[in-house]
Amino acid sequence: LREWFGVSGVAGGLLHHIAAGPVGVLGLVVPLLLGALGVAMLRVHRFAGVHVRIAVGGAGVLVGVTGIIQVAAGNPSPGGGVDAIEGAGGLLGWIVGYPLALLFSSVGAVILFILLIVFSVLVLSGLTVADVRERLAPGRGADADAEAVSFHLRDGEQINGVPVDEALDH
Repeated sequence: LREWFGVSGVAGGLLHHIAAGPVGVLGLVVPLLLGALGVAMLRVHRFAGVHVRIAVGGAGVLVGVTGIIQVAAGNPSPGGGVDAIEGAGGLLGWIVGYPLALLFSSVGAVILFILLIVFSVLVLSGLTVADVRERLAPGRGADADAEAVSFHLRDGEQINGVPVDEALDH
């Protein structure tokens, strides 16, 4: 209620600091993420590799987005007060954004965060860079697959235990 409708009070203020403190302005989506997490926990019987991949990829996207928000908001420090941090990328954004902006400038930090987000989306999707390159390459299709098969066949592979030359003669 506090994040979406501005309902205040002591409990509302505390809940706001719990939601917005770690992730800043992304505190608006914390209730949705907690709801999705609750549904996922009820549906999953055991953790598998895909769950770990989704957790790691999601964490990478979260770090990248909070870092960009932190840098774009002027990179406030905790010395400016809790409201300054909560109005930017939160504690997570400050932990990753503040040092990168000091080391590489704001532009360099944003570029690094964008690269982190792209890599994290690849982790989430389960694709490799080679898969993406293959999907984006023009003219790749059945002809390219047949060419790859014929290349491998010419390379001395066997078909059902018979050398390729003999198998093609029959």
